[in-house]
Amino acid sequence: MGFDRLNIHEKVLIGGLTLSIIALPFSISICHIGLIVIAINWVIEGNWFIKWKLASQNYLVIFFAMYFCWLAVGVSYSDNIENAWFNVEKKFSFVLVPIVLVTSGLSAKHKHMLLMTFILTCFVGTLICFGSAIHRIYYNSQLFTLNFGAIQPELLLSNPLFSNNWQHFSYVALASGIGIHPTYLSIYLIFCICLLIAQLINKTLNKYLIISMITYFTIFLALLSTKIVVLAILLVCTAIILMSLINSSIMRAKKTIITISFVFLFMALTALNPISLYRDFQEINSTHLIVEKNATYSNSTEIRFTLWWAGLKTAWTTNPIIGSGTGDTLLEISETLKTNNISNILNTSDPHNQFIYTYISTGLIGLILLLGCLLSPLRYAWKAKNLLHIVFIALVLLASSTESFLESQKGIMFFVLFQFILYINPWSSTKKLSIQ
Repeated sequence: MGFDRLNIHEKVLIGGLTLSIIALPFSISICHIGLIVIAINWVIEGNWFIKWKLASQNYLVIFFAMYFCWLAVGVSYSDNIENAWFNVEKKFSFVLVPIVLVTSGLSAKHKHMLLMTFILTCFVGTLICFGSAIHRIYYNSQLFTLNFGAIQPELLLSNPLFSNNWQHFSYVALASGIGIHPTYLSIYLIFCICLLIAQLINKTLNKYLIISMITYFTIFLALLSTKIVVLAILLVCTAIILMSLINSSIMRAKKTIITISFVFLFMALTALNPISLYRDFQEINSTHLIVEKNATYSNSTEIRFTLWWAGLKTAWTTNPIIGSGTGDTLLEISETLKTNNISNILNTSDPHNQFIYTYISTGLIGLILLLGCLLSPLRYAWKAKNLLHIVFIALVLLASSTESFLESQKGIMFFVLFQFILYINPWSSTKKLSIQ
């Protein structure tokens, strides 16, 4: 009877996690239902003394819990209490997921299944996006105007043969098929490519299927036209080359050729798609990165650069130890922009940098705790020769440098779930994704 009870709790845990992962690209509400299921299951399971011992001795869990608690403390000196509590509530998974996963102990088999589920989920999501784009073209929809800069004269002048059909298959309009911002979808797909590379190394799936999937995701990434993809592709390629250097000369040559082929494919598709070409290269080359007061900025590169400038200027004047208060970042940056009479056509004050965002609201204490959440597993991952986890952390760091990645549930849930799923190498009982 005891065995059956434990088996039921394990199945409920895996079921809840699977639901959360499947729902992640599509619906955060359903994703949260999965978390509620595993939380209730965890409470009913009992074994409190053992769970407390496991959680209290785990440094990563402690960092996550302390960061969440510091956010709660930050409410006390925030200028907007209601918004501050909202910011605390949306990061409750920083406590729930770490405690449940660390004290439940997922098996290597289940971790592998969850990671493969995410790949399949993202594949289905991209198919829906393509289907939605085709549907819009068929019914002559104008939804492509969701793309920022879709009708800017600079885009049309730089690409005289431009067709509006490209708009449906690019950037926000393409990702809108499943209601997700293209930056988050790009990060998801790059992580899927990393998972597929791990499968290729461990020879757990048919290599032709894996290469086909990587090619498909690479094509989709080129269409998404997000600037972070170029940097992330370089990150993944660096990881592949690193693994190639530690293998035989034949394997090294094969991996290098494959890597160069995918980079060439990505760059060729980027050049072919006028939206990607404009956003990733033409716009940047034609932009003067100088912030001037009494100005309104209109293209995405200028806007992001001015927001970084405003974020750093605000950070310089905020309390360096405790910050300005949980949830006050946007308010503080808005004041800086207003003081310098700077605006943008998107009417946003988001600094597009998670570290600036965190420092302004919670100071050095909050920033150090957040970095602990991100970086504390690195030593363990290196010791366990878990290159996949190292690349995941690098990917989140990269995303956090160009976006306020952990201020959206799409980013929060992705980070928290996979940070702990990867915390113990999912191939530890068989073959390892190794850097030896």
